[in-house]
Amino acid sequence: MGFNGQDILDYQLAKLEGKASAGIPLKPKALEKWIAELPLLNIDQLAYQIPEYLQKTNQIKIADKQRFKILELLRPIVDHIQNALITRVRGSNLDLSAEFQETQWIANTLLSEIAQGYQRLLFNQSKSKPGLFNRTHYALLIERTSYYLGERICLAYMSSGEVPSAVWKDLHATHLLSLRLKLNTFKISDELAFYNNTKYSLDTIYKRIVFLSIVQPYSLRSAELEQLYYGLMAILEGVNFKIKQDGEDCHYFINLKQDYGPQIISSLKEKNYILFIDNTKIIADLLYWKETEHAPKSSKYKGMPAKLLAKVIAKLDGSVPRPLNRVERHNNEQVELIIGLQKIDLFLRYKNGYPVEDVIVEPEVVAEPEVLSLNNNWGERVEDDWDNLHYFTSLASAAEASEKIVAPVVEQFEMPEIERHTFNIENESETGVCLSCSNQISTGLFIGELMYMHSDETEIWMLGIVRWMKVKANKLIIGLHYLSSDVERASVTKHNLTTDITIEALFLTVIEYGKTLLLPASEFETDEQLQLNYRGEEIDIRLGNIIWSSDGFSQFRFILENNTESAQEDKSDLDGGYTRPDWAKK
Repeated sequence: MGFNGQDILDYQLAKLEGKASAGIPLKPKALEKWIAELPLLNIDQLAYQIPEYLQKTNQIKIADKQRFKILELLRPIVDHIQNALITRVRGSNLDLSAEFQETQWIANTLLSEIAQGYQRLLFNQSKSKPGLFNRTHYALLIERTSYYLGERICLAYMSSGEVPSAVWKDLHATHLLSLRLKLNTFKISDELAFYNNTKYSLDTIYKRIVFLSIVQPYSLRSAELEQLYYGLMAILEGVNFKIKQDGEDCHYFINLKQDYGPQIISSLKEKNYILFIDNTKIIADLLYWKETEHAPKSSKYKGMPAKLLAKVIAKLDGSVPRPLNRVERHNNEQVELIIGLQKIDLFLRYKNGYPVEDVIVEPEVVAEPEVLSLNNNWGERVEDDWDNLHYFTSLASAAEASEKIVAPVVEQFEMPEIERHTFNIENESETGVCLSCSNQISTGLFIGELMYMHSDETEIWMLGIVRWMKVKANKLIIGLHYLSSDVERASVTKHNLTTDITIEALFLTVIEYGKTLLLPASEFETDEQLQLNYRGEEIDIRLGNIIWSSDGFSQFRFILENNTESAQEDKSDLDGGYTRPDWAKK
């Protein structure tokens, strides 16, 4: 029986129609003219024209050679549109608004249509093995297909959406075909895919998205995803695939016949079409990079901060993924949440018995979230409020929603009006909880937002931070990483040459680390000297090592300035300014 790669690929492609409708440019010269007349600066118009054109050409019968020329001519403009849409998706924070979801849908449609075009070409080509004269073209089609399928997965991570159905399955099948044809080591140059003209193997293209999926991509911000996606190209050969699991080097595996990304070893149920993933070599390369600062050239494409490098190493270095310890909930248990530092701070004033007269405003004044002062006696506030993120579980307009945060006139010690939100518990573990609510009321919740959660079952208030979000089955699902159940308000003052800056902070007590401070990540760093105002007492402190950090917040140990013994204790525990958090050890 002869070779038939179509059985390996098993793509579910739409049946082609006969002819194209009038007015669709199909010949290269006509298409070039049409592209030249497109309004390249009008992204909104391009974002509908190009996907529509691709969709129409994907439905008609045309020669493979002609289809290939069409796709190659469109690649640069697809890249141009995609970069513009990604910029919108990235923004300053992730926002699951209607506009955001529309942009996400357009970007996914664009990538889906161009991926299908190359998939059809590869499917038609795979009736037979590559010959002497079409080997390069065969490898090129595998590269193009793998790249655009990987881009669809990367887009899902960047926008905290669900990876579309069949994308992982098609990507695995494409890689399996390259293995069967022994083309996986064939090197291709593609400036759009690799950000430069360096040639990379088909293996590397596949390993890039597999590696990205292992390092908990939903907990990374879009800039971090891009830094990993492009910055590690030069060392991705260190991700090794094995047919057999040897010792404890492999913690993840891939099933080339399933529609899933990398999975943990404990979930392995069958042994057919399994590749075990050994990260030993790439971990060693990353550690060498971190210790010697000898970075690969690819790391300069998008930049690679030392903090991100340390984060990736912590996630890879023999860590057991959190889902192993998660307990599913099926009783629809609900919890109440207060969202955002400002509202949590206001609530803590009441909860801890502090006066609230300093937040009283006139009822008729509509205060904007970013200018509502919680304490006028704390000195000068920084201009960029590090907690101007708000979440409203209603379909009210932004203007109506902003009115909700206006505090009414209250007497001292009277509970201020604070909006609470109800979420359902999907599953939980010792270090976090998975919560859900209707996607229809999801506008305005961000990765990196603080949440103060109350459960009637335990009567405990728990502070957490949103580490990932995704939309699935009309539900918004979020992962909340626990920080502490012992939370109090505090403030810190930084003494500058020109003026002092005072910022609200949260005082946390964590069993493993003792007393800590949660501060804006961009404003503070280890060894800074500050004045802490806690329970009315002013204390001179020096910030110790960071025990947990996100783009918005860092959780610091701190040292009493005159306590030499504590300072020595803390310095001995430093590991390049980074200590693995609990959730990275599980």
